[in-house]
Amino acid sequence: MTKSKMAVLSGTFARSQTKDKYILISLMFVSHLVFALDASLADQKVDLLDRHRRAVTTYSVTLPSAVPENVSSSSVLYNLTILYPSRSYVVTNNSAGAQGLFQIAGGILTLMPSLTAEIRNVFDYEKFHTIQVMINATNQTDPSDVVMLTVTIPLSDVNDEPPVITNKPKPLLATLPVNPQPGRVVFTVTATDPDSTSDLIFSIDLVTSSDSANTQRFQYQANSGGNIGEKLFNIVISGAGALQSGAEYTIKFSVTDRYTVSGSPQTTDTLVVRVGNRAPQFYETSYKGRIYENMTPATTNWVLEADSNNKLGIQVKQFQAGNALTFQLLLANGQPSQMFNIHAEDGVQRIVNKISIDYEVTKYESLFIQVREAGTGLTSSVAITINIIDEKVNSPAFCSAQYSTTISENAAIGSTVLMVTASDVDSGLNGEIVFSIVNSTYFGVTTAPGNNAYIGTVTVKSRLDYDSGESHIQFFVIASDKGTPVRLTQVPVFVTLQNVNDNPPTIVNTTSTIILTETTPLQSVVTIFQASDIDGDAVKFYFEGRIPTYEIFTIRDTNGQMTLTSPIPKNKDSYILKVIAVDDDSCCASKNGYLTATATFTVNIIDINVNKPFFNSCLVYDTTASIKEGSPVGTTVIQVSASDPDRGDNGKVIYRIEPADPNAPFQIDPNSGNITVKGNIVRDQSGFVQVTVVARNPPALPLMEGRCTFRVNIIDINNNPPTFSQPVYEIPVSLSTRPPAILYQMAAQDKDVGQNANITYTLGPSDIITMMTFSINIFTGVISLDSVLDSSTLVYYLTVIANDNGKDPGPLTGTANVTIKVNTDGGKPPEWINLPANQTFSVSENALRGYVITTLACQSDSNVTGPEFRVYDAVSAITSDSKNFMAVTFVDNGVSHMNLTLRAVLNYEVQTEYKLSVVCQSVVGQVVLQAPLYTVVIKVLDANDEVPEFFGLDANGRYSASVSENSPPLTSFLQVTANDRDTNPPFNVITFTLEGPNKDLFQVNNLGGNRADILTGSGLNLDREVTPYYALLIVARDGAPASPADLNNANLPNTALRYIDITVSDVNDNPPVFSQSLYTFNIPENVAIGDVVGIVTATDPDDVDKGLGLQYRFIDGNVNNAFNIFSVTGAIRVAKKLDYENPQEPKIYNITLMALDQNQLHSATTTIQIVLLDENDNRPVFSPLSYSVMNVVTEEDKTVTPQNPQFLVKVTATDADVYWPQTSIRYSIFGTSDVAPLFTVDPISGTVSLIGSLDRDIPPFYYTVTVEARDEVVNPLSSFADVLVYPMDINDNAPVFNVQYLQGSVPENSVNTYVMTVIAVDKDEGNNGTVNYRIDPVQPNAALSAMFTVNTTGDIYTTNNVTLLDRETIDKILLVVQAYDMGTHPYSSTATATITIL
Repeated sequence: MTKSKMAVLSGTFARSQTKDKYILISLMFVSHLVFALDASLADQKVDLLDRHRRAVTTYSVTLPSAVPENVSSSSVLYNLTILYPSRSYVVTNNSAGAQGLFQIAGGILTLMPSLTAEIRNVFDYEKFHTIQVMINATNQTDPSDVVMLTVTIPLSDVNDEPPVITNKPKPLLATLPVNPQPGRVVFTVTATDPDSTSDLIFSIDLVTSSDSANTQRFQYQANSGGNIGEKLFNIVISGAGALQSGAEYTIKFSVTDRYTVSGSPQTTDTLVVRVGNRAPQFYETSYKGRIYENMTPATTNWVLEADSNNKLGIQVKQFQAGNALTFQLLLANGQPSQMFNIHAEDGVQRIVNKISIDYEVTKYESLFIQVREAGTGLTSSVAITINIIDEKVNSPAFCSAQYSTTISENAAIGSTVLMVTASDVDSGLNGEIVFSIVNSTYFGVTTAPGNNAYIGTVTVKSRLDYDSGESHIQFFVIASDKGTPVRLTQVPVFVTLQNVNDNPPTIVNTTSTIILTETTPLQSVVTIFQASDIDGDAVKFYFEGRIPTYEIFTIRDTNGQMTLTSPIPKNKDSYILKVIAVDDDSCCASKNGYLTATATFTVNIIDINVNKPFFNSCLVYDTTASIKEGSPVGTTVIQVSASDPDRGDNGKVIYRIEPADPNAPFQIDPNSGNITVKGNIVRDQSGFVQVTVVARNPPALPLMEGRCTFRVNIIDINNNPPTFSQPVYEIPVSLSTRPPAILYQMAAQDKDVGQNANITYTLGPSDIITMMTFSINIFTGVISLDSVLDSSTLVYYLTVIANDNGKDPGPLTGTANVTIKVNTDGGKPPEWINLPANQTFSVSENALRGYVITTLACQSDSNVTGPEFRVYDAVSAITSDSKNFMAVTFVDNGVSHMNLTLRAVLNYEVQTEYKLSVVCQSVVGQVVLQAPLYTVVIKVLDANDEVPEFFGLDANGRYSASVSENSPPLTSFLQVTANDRDTNPPFNVITFTLEGPNKDLFQVNNLGGNRADILTGSGLNLDREVTPYYALLIVARDGAPASPADLNNANLPNTALRYIDITVSDVNDNPPVFSQSLYTFNIPENVAIGDVVGIVTATDPDDVDKGLGLQYRFIDGNVNNAFNIFSVTGAIRVAKKLDYENPQEPKIYNITLMALDQNQLHSATTTIQIVLLDENDNRPVFSPLSYSVMNVVTEEDKTVTPQNPQFLVKVTATDADVYWPQTSIRYSIFGTSDVAPLFTVDPISGTVSLIGSLDRDIPPFYYTVTVEARDEVVNPLSSFADVLVYPMDINDNAPVFNVQYLQGSVPENSVNTYVMTVIAVDKDEGNNGTVNYRIDPVQPNAALSAMFTVNTTGDIYTTNNVTLLDRETIDKILLVVQAYDMGTHPYSSTATATITIL
């Protein structure tokens, strides 16, 4: 084994004085040896669990404006509550590395008050332009919610730094000749200022000297030279005259910054000027260096700077130019150093070793550097300490091969986890250790020096979480030295997290709405509340207030099953339930109290939709629904109402008018059923408008509709005045006409009906003769001649007034002017012959054209032409022939006749009566002679010629209806209405029948009033899943044979038919169906809480269940509530930690899963088998963790070889994963250092053997071999045990003198006086390592050596015979001292001590 790979113990020494003797005490710190690991292991990956790690939010913010560097501690730097209110804040670090610099109070970040000057000066623009403050902001209600906040504070410069005088060396010295030239530059002062804005000025404050006469001659002047940022000032001597030789002038001067706003604006220094020569001045008042030890005498090393690898350079300032300088390295006694030499290189002095240097013998050397100036002989000296660096570079060594501990998962950030200890026997930077951590985001480590070792404190860096799956965390702590190259060693650390009940339960029901049907029987399970607790606690359920019963529900606390325990009130549609889940804090050894979670659920009482809306007063609407014509838009016609006894939305009714015609005169409010006027209301011949209203449940529900068809009577208003067919009438009359005679019948027409069209006639005001000559019948409008015409008056003017006698709002009138012209030709007008006594005739509306109603005869004088016949409508212009009637003339026996004949077919439904004016007239010259106007009334007789017309059809001319499946026989689901425009029964009496392929499945019930109900048939079994739709033909027939008759069947009535589209609405009548009776899932035991095991769903052919979905619940087999199921999706999730090795938990779960439809009317079950798979989740465990092998191995035993191993110990590890088939523990030596070739372990049995020789004499005097146990080949878990082997010592080392203690001195002639102490060390143990001293018998001068003696502890004294101890005779004596051990076969060595005689 090479020493460079071993950890070497370093010693420290102290002295305590007792009387006149010094006792040297060696203090040793013995640490365990851990052999260095290969550096490549620093990158080794550790297989850590990485599931469900609790997320930590990070956020950074930069202050918008810079903060002055001199800000007070009361000034607000940042208000953290703006970003994250309701949190507790902790400053964890800052980029300046100054602990205690900042504080947070009430969310306000400020500087800490009462800071020490050292810490306050860190908040300095000249040191840091920005400072970052790291803060943990923790949610006060949820400690797991942590935000790692970084606040960046820009600093602004304040002119607060004093000027800096940069001249070197210090103190400032200068020289002048006795007769200096005036204006000579004595010294140039160089000054800078760290502030960004400064203005430096210079002043000489005071000059003191024994030569006071010349003190005023020193002045200053500006110097424009210098580097950027520097300002130069020259101190000059003015005036002429000699200075006093040897005099010194002390010049106190100042550099002041005029722009300073705080702090000291001024820096003061002193320059000492000597007249004459001055010794060289070293740039440093003392020097420190370091040099690597060198065991090869022929090789030299450079002395390096103490804190870098640069060569140490020695410089001096020379005041007398041109004189040579000589440098020496001297001991304290003024003798030249035997170890080091100094010489010039690159313009500076460098130091190298002259002899080989052994760190174990000499740790440092204290010398003086002397410089001598030739010509003047002036000298200067400065002290230098050279530290010896151990060249034998070792890796840091931990005191243990592994570290392990158990901490609570709620350990605070920054809290200590454990401490590791490592040492490095190298010196200087090679022996300084820094700890770091790899493969862990949870932990950090700090480094602190200890007693001959370094201590690494492992702390919590981020929040821990046992419940994330990382309950066992492994990482490596690395100990790195500061040498070049860096040497490092790593050690595994195992941290076991202790579970804490820090998480409340989570109620995991996927919906907050629970459906309960009104028909649910008592003791039925309404739902099962489910909760998970990632801490592993058992959970119990209660209603708010921790009560088991609320209203009509009861919760079973152990499994969350809620049952219906009281009848559902009829007037209650929903319940609001607050459910509490309480954990039992059983997860953890340290009890943290019960935690709860609360969730609010709504239980909606759902109706079974078996009823459709029904219009109870439909038949009444015919007599109550009316509206005046011309009513404004929005006027209420009638409010219809349909009722539905179902609950909730199933009982809600929405109305519409069918068909949906944008031009319809009415509209209906869909919610209230109020029918109002939408357009212009005009009364037609029928006097009514047929309306069909459909009532249904909301569209989201299955189709359930009721219909009502009724007539809205249009009430006539008197809004039309009577009108004559023409404004002016001209009536010719013969002078020979004798009264009383009918001259003409006036006829006015009124579009109104009834009382508003009851027309009467009167004559308007006229002269008295006219009024006495003519009159008009008030009812018929016939103008009569009442007195003989006077030949002197040939024209008469009449005004005829027609009054409708209306009442609403009042009567209206119309007028016509009548001119009666008297003919004096003397001709006789024709005369009617044998007119029928009855002027009213009846004509069937189906009479054909040409039908003769009656025959009239008219005869005129022989001396006139004619006569001719004309037929006029009484309400039309007298000049226009009738459109529907005509006169067909013929002569019989010399008498003119006419047949009153149909010109067009009449329609009773259009007009039931016609008034005709029949004229017989002759022409005499230019005079037309008329027989009295003959008025005929034609009564139209009704015939069965109208076809029934259906009402309430949809836009496609069909009926749409719905009926629930499973409806009982004779269930009415549609009411149809038809109308027949024929006026008289039985022509307008309608009977309904069913036709088509499905007619036998349904029935029709004629209600009268041209209405009928459509019902399900007595043998019909409606099943939507089999037949979702039916088409049915409805036939309407009136009550008499059609007119005209059907050619094939004279008895066939008028007939109409329409299709009825029947939708069978869904009823929840089918149970859910699972596709399998058994579902099997295999899951590993270390599956995380919340992970999905699998998804199991059922199907249901009912539409309601397809739309709203099924609900799922466990009803048996869920041992310890290990799983929960999302009630809507069927996703099965892990609810608690599973452990295959726990004998209290099953390895196979057989869970009964139930699927319920939305109304919980039907259910189905299946079995879920969850097989727990063993995982390699337990690492091997050694017992014990450390083994000691003592009194077994002898050091340097060369008989021990790989072929002849020596048994040391058998290590044993066990693994809890006994069912894991791959578990087979294998042992190996951990690490790749020099220890590996010396030891071996049997991979199966764990037998540790030695296979090489050991050296006990290298600290720490024992060997640590680390054995690793792995449980499998792929992704193994491992643990470690230390085997400490203590070799037994043999005497194989001679004492070694420390050369630092071979120099001594004694005054001449001193008797029995202490001279010095020599020291030697033996690496062996016990007597083999115990050192005694004696005077070696072989001496350079026996007589001189006889004056000295040495005791067993190495103290050298003079004897009482010192006659030769005379400095004038000899100043140095060489004395050979022997050191020997106390072993059975002792070893010895000698050294020569040099004694200086004083």
